[in-house]
Amino acid sequence: MGAKRPLSSMKTSILTFLGVAAATSSMSSAQFGTAITFTSSPLSDFVPYDIDLDGDPDLLGTEAGSFGRLVSIENLGDGTYGTAQGLSTNNLTRAQLVLGDLSGDGRLDAIVAETNGDMWWYEYLGPLSFGVAQPIGVLSGGIEEIEAADLDGDGDLDFAIVSEFRDTVYWVENEGAGGFADAVPISNDVRSVRDVVIGDLNGDGRPDLVTASFEDDKVAWFENLGAGSFGPQRVISSGADGPRGVAVADLNGDGSLDVLSASSNDREVSWYRNLGTGFFGTQQIIGFTVSGTYSVGAADVNMDGEIDVYAGAFTNGASDVSWFEGLGFGFFGVEQVLSSNLSGSSTVRFYDADEDSDIDVVTDRGWTPSVSDLGTVYCTSNPNSAGDVGTIRVTGSTKRSLNAITLNASLMPPSTFGIFVTSRNAGMVVGPGGSQGVLCLGSSIGRYQGPTEILFTGVQRGFKLGIDLDAIRTPTGSTSVLVGETWRFQAWHRDTAMGMATSNFTEASAVTFD
Repeated sequence: MGAKRPLSSMKTSILTFLGVAAATSSMSSAQFGTAITFTSSPLSDFVPYDIDLDGDPDLLGTEAGSFGRLVSIENLGDGTYGTAQGLSTNNLTRAQLVLGDLSGDGRLDAIVAETNGDMWWYEYLGPLSFGVAQPIGVLSGGIEEIEAADLDGDGDLDFAIVSEFRDTVYWVENEGAGGFADAVPISNDVRSVRDVVIGDLNGDGRPDLVTASFEDDKVAWFENLGAGSFGPQRVISSGADGPRGVAVADLNGDGSLDVLSASSNDREVSWYRNLGTGFFGTQQIIGFTVSGTYSVGAADVNMDGEIDVYAGAFTNGASDVSWFEGLGFGFFGVEQVLSSNLSGSSTVRFYDADEDSDIDVVTDRGWTPSVSDLGTVYCTSNPNSAGDVGTIRVTGSTKRSLNAITLNASLMPPSTFGIFVTSRNAGMVVGPGGSQGVLCLGSSIGRYQGPTEILFTGVQRGFKLGIDLDAIRTPTGSTSVLVGETWRFQAWHRDTAMGMATSNFTEASAVTFD
């Protein structure tokens, strides 16, 4: 199975949809919880996609095996996922998946390439609806990986594909009106090619190709010369033993795309600095994984504004997901294992799966939530009618410039209403206005009580709200949070006591922004 692309090298439209930016210096430890397995069949590949248009990232995937389907796995909220729902007939053989607008309607369609060499696309018709499979072409010998971009500069999406069996890199031209040309070889000097990614490496505005070929130990790139023409293979490095995955990202902050590789025989995760105009530095080993490295990517895993590197490793039927903290200027910390002994996982993505403004790790078998909280809980209220003390978590980023904060309240009574309140000042008022709880905020308390800010606990007994630090609530209107300020947050909610309507509060949290 070829290596998976990181979010940083996927289609721009996916990045725009996710809105995944970095978050916080106080989260540099990147703490993660227990892996949660999807209640569905294993996937060959997947991408995050709001398929039902309800505002959260669902999964669009291809089922593993010889008779798989294009499926959706609905995000039910707070990272809870439903079972796989078939969107096609059972005709896919271990298919790789990318997104792109082939119909020209501004919506992302599903594009699949099977290991048997068949390529198809499915038009996105609206919530949970895709059209029938439409052929792109067939490559005898099979396809290991596919990427989509406008490779010939004519305004529509073409494809770069690699065939491990044929030791060849190809491109497929989109001829428009639903027609596609036969695959055109770019190079057959890639023995056992496993991966291809796309990025503008020399800054000329055209998407170039980067490949990893396992048997000849090559990490290489092919310059896009325009109009569907590519230059000869340019070897970046042959120092990695058995490269299986590549990725591109600006790792040292100089504005140029560097190259990453994952090599399984030596377990190395490496990077190659882009020196400009298509030249690269020597192999720089970031670290080693605990088993054979098969994939690599870049994302701000710990949300401190620096790009980190993550890798997937596979041995004896089990997978590990690790990350190496970006320290800035191309330096990285030691390996930290996020998830281990995942049964058969081969696809790794990092994005905000539960919409709480921090980054989670998602694989084709399940997801592992980030559990790092910002700020300090400083005040506890009284038990509510459900017998619990309501809790509050602040997640996202303390970095003011990133403006990524979510307030999360839980353990409140089911099926009741509430709002979040905030203030710069602490306080402790027991039973304000007849409430059963404790108000832990001081003077100048702002209330989030707009039409979309009055929230419902539901059966999950909780609610959450992403807030704008440029418009934080005060009694006299909205204001902007300043660097160095501490703001305090609490949730108020309806409650009952002895059969009478009343209210209560959760605990409170104080967050200082930098």
